[in-house]
Amino acid sequence: MGERNGLENNKPKAEIDEPLVLQILESIRRDREFRQSKEQPGSSANRASLPIEMQKVKEYANELSKLTQMRPGNAITVTDETGAQKESTVHDRLRQLEPLIDKQFQQTIALASSVDRTAAAELLSKVKTALFEQRQDLTKLGQTPDLLQAAARQGDETRQANAEGNPLATLSYAGLQLLGWHLEQAISSPQVLRLQYAYHLSEKGDFAKAYEQIVISDPLNTDQDDILCRLRQYLSQQLRRQELAGGDDPLTLSLRAQNRALCADMDGYFALTNQAERSAKQLDYEQIKRQIGEIKSQLKSESLTEDRRRELVTDLNCLEDLSHSKASVEFAKILPAARAGDFAAVKKTVDGIIASDPEYAADRSTDLLSALYFANTCGEASSIWQFNQHLVQFQRSLSPQDFNLESAQKQLDAAFREADKLPVEAIEAIRATKLKELDRLGRESAVENDPNQREKLRQQQAELTLTIDGLNLLAHGPSYCKLMQGVFELANRNNNAALEIFDDLGRDDPEFTAQSHNQIEQLKKIAKLRIEAPEAEDRLRELMIDLVSSSVAMLAAAITVTGTAATGPGALIAGALVGSATKTFVRGVMGESIRWHDPVLGAVDGLAGSAAVLSRAATMSRLANSGRSIAAADRALAAVELSPAALEGLSGVERLEQARRLSGQALKSLDLSMPWYAQLGNRLPFLANSEYAIASKAYSGLVRQATSCAVKADLAAYTTAAAIRHGGRYAPQLLNGQSDSYGDLAAKYLGAVASDVGSSYVFGSLQYPLCPAFLNKYMWIGAAGWNDLHAIRPTSAELANIERILERIRAPKSPESISEDYFTLPGPKVDARLGQGESNGRR
Repeated sequence: MGERNGLENNKPKAEIDEPLVLQILESIRRDREFRQSKEQPGSSANRASLPIEMQKVKEYANELSKLTQMRPGNAITVTDETGAQKESTVHDRLRQLEPLIDKQFQQTIALASSVDRTAAAELLSKVKTALFEQRQDLTKLGQTPDLLQAAARQGDETRQANAEGNPLATLSYAGLQLLGWHLEQAISSPQVLRLQYAYHLSEKGDFAKAYEQIVISDPLNTDQDDILCRLRQYLSQQLRRQELAGGDDPLTLSLRAQNRALCADMDGYFALTNQAERSAKQLDYEQIKRQIGEIKSQLKSESLTEDRRRELVTDLNCLEDLSHSKASVEFAKILPAARAGDFAAVKKTVDGIIASDPEYAADRSTDLLSALYFANTCGEASSIWQFNQHLVQFQRSLSPQDFNLESAQKQLDAAFREADKLPVEAIEAIRATKLKELDRLGRESAVENDPNQREKLRQQQAELTLTIDGLNLLAHGPSYCKLMQGVFELANRNNNAALEIFDDLGRDDPEFTAQSHNQIEQLKKIAKLRIEAPEAEDRLRELMIDLVSSSVAMLAAAITVTGTAATGPGALIAGALVGSATKTFVRGVMGESIRWHDPVLGAVDGLAGSAAVLSRAATMSRLANSGRSIAAADRALAAVELSPAALEGLSGVERLEQARRLSGQALKSLDLSMPWYAQLGNRLPFLANSEYAIASKAYSGLVRQATSCAVKADLAAYTTAAAIRHGGRYAPQLLNGQSDSYGDLAAKYLGAVASDVGSSYVFGSLQYPLCPAFLNKYMWIGAAGWNDLHAIRPTSAELANIERILERIRAPKSPESISEDYFTLPGPKVDARLGQGESNGRR
């Protein structure tokens, strides 16, 4: 209201004469009472103070809230209305307090209604005018609103001299603000108090009396006040439920019984509980079930008006509530048993509710599970979500702001202890019911045509999903705590301990381990990687050096044999010598020590490279000299009207290359000699010149034949190089007896050869379409060490990653590093809102 009237929402904070403000406010009310006493002889003005009475209501409500959290037999000190203190018990004080609250609400509402609201509104208007005038005066002096108080104090004497009996003129700017705030509170206080009283009555289950408070003579504006509208709707539904029950509503009675138990009025509690049980037994549950089915059928009709749909939904909710009357009455018995310390009775009651009415148990899961947890801990803990608070504190202790390893471990140990007391079976039963409800909502959402209704169903699904996630965590509470312990150990660099925890999780709780969002497998990989990092670094560095030196040795041998055109055994010996020298030289350049067997391995690599050259040359020569290649060359030359005499004296390979070069040049000359439209036509099917088409086809056939010969020759070279290279690597294992069997060794050897040949073929031979023709005869040489060269890059990246891990492990531990590791590692992190989502699945 303050915003609408141009005043601040909150009570102004300033150095002002507040007693003077309250004196003006009280004078308005007492003036009205004085006038009424004159009109009605014998009546006397009420001398009570409205602000004081409103404060009493607040104090009583706060006291009631605190006392309901305590045991009835606890001793407390009570201050009575005279200010004297006396000893009492929670039980006695609660019995005294509830009628006092009712009386105080009624007295304060009556007192607030006695304020002359017309006079208050007139004075409020004058206050606003005075505020506006003072603001203008101060603005002229160059003052800002922040300096108004100082300026107002400076002008106090001037204002008092000019007051001439006007009380507003004696107030500072801040005083006028406070008076305006009090006036607004006085004008709206009857409605606000009735609304608070209605809430108080509804919590006790007295819905009819609560409803009266919001519809009597002076209600708030129901079109604008959303809170009042929702309360009115809620109370209307409760009264409708009483109508459908055909008399006493067992749910209302059980709610009032719980309130009597909270106030330690056990006589009233037993009376209401017995009445609720009788009422619940009298309900015709079969008829309620039929009515629910009929309403659900009617709701599927598309011809329903919005008002009629709203009525049906209200009745459906009320009937569904009534269908759970027996469970509701049983629920009312939990609180007295818990207050009396009869934990066995609490457990028996909760287990009975979960077994007999799983839907009601799912709707009241937070309360029921908390009660069961309370029973399991023999009253040590009052809420099932309490163990999560230990996890929240654990995670907070690992944050950079509050880092404390000792506190983190203590909180985690406390969470472990709490998790062992969780009622897992009850949690699983309630989770199963929630999953069924989620499935039902999904089906309804899929067939719902109304966009607004479909959106509501989706919101319910989201809320229910959050609740199910919380229940899932609770069902695996010990495992979740153990997972947090594993992540904590991993962040604290205790990798062996972390890995042991992750392995135990997989053995003790396979279902929890299999849930992908927990990322336990990723955590295990990180733990293993950190443990094996030093060995992995040495292995990867040695592999890197071996890859580089071997590939360079093979390439050097291949290039040497190709450049010298050596053949036969001499070429193989030369290649072996070049490979041995190259590998030894490369290792020395890379700063590695020379081992006795490095020259031998280099000789094997050189032999592989030189043998690959000879194998390719022999294969290429044989293929180029074949009748098919010779025929393709002759056919291509004849098609472009060139004499085969140009190929005389050439060997197979040179003959093939010369025929391809000459026929290609002739075909290009023939193409360029034609007009542009003929050139264009020659590139389109069915329009090409017949002679040109024959020549082009013959040339294409020759190119394919030459490429086929080169690819096959390369494949022979790759196979030769891989067979010799891996033979040199696996032969020592055979001689040293390192392999379990000849079959295993043969399988590994053949697999390595096949891998080398396949990767070399894919990444080497397919280069031909991408390279210029004159390079194709030389590019294959790179494929002799292609597999090693191709493996260098990922090996280097893996080595760099290992080195980063080792750098972090070897660095001194610090709060920052541990905190950073914990919050960046995979796996779920603790959510402070965990388990707070709750959905009743209503429409």
